[in-house]
Amino acid sequence: MLPLFYMYLLISFIPFLLLFAMACEVYFRSRNSTVHQVTAILLLLLSMIFLSDYNMNLLPIQDATSFVLYFKYANTYFIMTCLIYFILLICNLKISFLWHLISLIPLLGLIGIVFMPSHFYNEIAEVGNRRIESLSTPLLVSISIALVYLTFWMIFIFRKGYKHVKQPGQSLNVLKRFSFIMKSILIILLIIIITFVVVYIASIYGLYLSFLSPFGILLFAFTIRYAMVGFDFLVTSDHKYKLLFNISSNGIILINNKGVILEANPSFCNMIGKEREVLLQKNIVSLLKAYDGEKYISSFTEFFHSSIPINKILFLKRENGKALILEMKSNYMELEDKQHAYLILRDITIKKQNEDKLQFLAYHDPLTELGNRRLFYDRFHEMNNKVKDEDSLLAVVLMDLDKFKSINDRFGHATGDLVLQHVANQILRCLPEHSHASRMGGDEFAILIMANDEKGIEDFVNVLHHHIHDRITINGNEHNIAGSVGISIAGRDGKDVDSLLKHADKAMYKVKEERK
Repeated sequence: MLPLFYMYLLISFIPFLLLFAMACEVYFRSRNSTVHQVTAILLLLLSMIFLSDYNMNLLPIQDATSFVLYFKYANTYFIMTCLIYFILLICNLKISFLWHLISLIPLLGLIGIVFMPSHFYNEIAEVGNRRIESLSTPLLVSISIALVYLTFWMIFIFRKGYKHVKQPGQSLNVLKRFSFIMKSILIILLIIIITFVVVYIASIYGLYLSFLSPFGILLFAFTIRYAMVGFDFLVTSDHKYKLLFNISSNGIILINNKGVILEANPSFCNMIGKEREVLLQKNIVSLLKAYDGEKYISSFTEFFHSSIPINKILFLKRENGKALILEMKSNYMELEDKQHAYLILRDITIKKQNEDKLQFLAYHDPLTELGNRRLFYDRFHEMNNKVKDEDSLLAVVLMDLDKFKSINDRFGHATGDLVLQHVANQILRCLPEHSHASRMGGDEFAILIMANDEKGIEDFVNVLHHHIHDRITINGNEHNIAGSVGISIAGRDGKDVDSLLKHADKAMYKVKEERK
C-alpha cells in the first residue's frame, strides 16, 4: 500500500497543494482587486478536483462517493460560473444584470444533484488495487451541456472583448495580452473537453483513464496564472514599485547608515554618467563636490538617526567632471532590522542655471555684464548706510564716452558694442574694493566709490582716465577712446541717488563743453 499511497500523493494531493498555494498567492497580491479575487476563487475551486481524487482513493467507498460527487462534480458547475466571470473581467466588459444571469445558468446543474440524487449520481468501484468512478447518464449529459454552454459564451465574450481592446486608445501591449489569454484559455479548454471525451469512451471499452482528466485542469490553471502574471494582471506591489523605480525620470538611490549606495535606478546612473555596478558600494559623499561633502556629512548623521526627512540641494560630480545640481528629498525604511534611507533626486541643473541667468539679467547689463540702473540704486542705499556708520565719503562718478556716436554711425553697432565691452573691462580693472560700477544706458557708466576723503576720490578718477584713454584696434580700424567724468558726493551735493546723478551729470557735461 505504501507505493500506492505515494502515487496518490503525486497525482492528486501535490497538485491540490500547488493550486491552493497559487490561489493564496493570487489573492494576497492584491486583495482589493476584483480580478484577483475571482481568479483566486477559480484556482481554489480547481484545487478541489484534485482533493476529491485524493480522497476517492483513501476514504471508504461510501464516503468517497459523496465526497467526489460534491467536491468534484457539483464543484464543476461553480467552476464554470466563476470562469465566465473571470473572462468578463479580463475582457474589461461591464457586468450587467444580463451577464450575471448568463454566468449563473451553469449552477442549474446543481438542481439535479441536490433534488434528483437517484438520477444524478456517481459510482466508485474497486478494480484491482485501484478505484474507478463512473457517472450516471443524466449527470454526464448535464455536465456536457454545461461545457458546451460555457464554450459558446466564452467564444462570444472573447469576440466582444476583442472588439473592445481594438478600440482607439488601447495600447498594442493590451491587445497582445488579450490575444494570448484568449488563445491559451480556448486551447486548454479544448484539451480538457477532448480529454473528458477520451476518458469516457475509454471507460466504455474497459480502459480506465480517469486519472488523466485533472491534469488538463492543472494545465489550465497554470496557463491562467502564467498569462495573468506575464502580462501584469496579477502584478505584485513589489513589481509595481520596481517598475516605478526603473522608469522614474527622477534618480532614486538606497543608502545605508554609512552613506553607502546599495541600489540605484537607471535615471540616477544616467545623471552621474556611471554604470550601476560602479555606483553600488560607493559612498555618496565621494560623488559630492568638495565644498558640499562636509555639509552633507554633518547633516546626514543627525537627520539619519532621527529619521527626519531631508530636503536640500546637492552638488554632485559627473563622470566628465561637470557639476550637477540636484534637488534631493529623502525618507527612511527598515530593511533586515536596520535603518536605510532612500533618496529621490531631481536634476535641476538647467533650471538653476536659467534661474541664475534670469536673476543676473534682472540686475546686470547683458552686453557688459556690469550692474544695471536697478542694481546701482540698490548698491547706493547699501553703501550710503555704510559710509554713515564709518564716517567716510560716498561719491557718484558718472562717465560718458566722447564721440561714441560717430563710432556707431561710421563703423556700425557691432563695433560700438565691442568698444563698450572694452571700456567696461577697463573700469573693472581699476575699480577699488567695495566699489560698484553700472552701465546706465547707451555709453553712460556710473560708479560708486567709497573713500576717506575727496583726494581718494580724485585719485580714482585719475586712474580711471588713465585706463579709459586708450587707442584700440577693432576689425583693423584704430579708435581713440576717451571719456568725460562728473562727480557728486553724497550729503554735499544731494541726499538721494537721483539728485546725485543729476549733479554728476551737470558736472560731466560742463567738462564736455570745456573740451570743445
